[in-house]
Amino acid sequence: MARLPVLKIGDTVLRAVSKPVPVSAIKTDRMKILINDMVETMKKEKGVGIAAPQVGVNERVIIVDVDGDVDAYINPKIFSRSETLVESEEGCLTASPSVFP
Repeated sequence: MARLPVLKIGDTVLRAVSKPVPVSAIKTDRMKILINDMVETMKKEKGVGIAAPQVGVNERVIIVDVDGDVDAYINPKIFSRSETLVESEEGCLTASPSVFP
């Protein structure tokens, strides 16, 4: 596993539309390595989530840590949302310290 560089706000890769991952690519060694590297990067950056574009890969892959339970999602879609609002602190790994002190 390797820690990947995290892009910062302003990088054009972060504004590009991510490509869906073909079904044939989901179980490949490349995808397993990407997911493992993203998990390691997220943990070392003390994040609770990271998306592939944040590490320079424009594919629809995200890692989410909910109370220590880490999951990878490939080609995620949001089908519904709660109307309940939860107040919390922003923790975006792509934000530079000067943007969110």
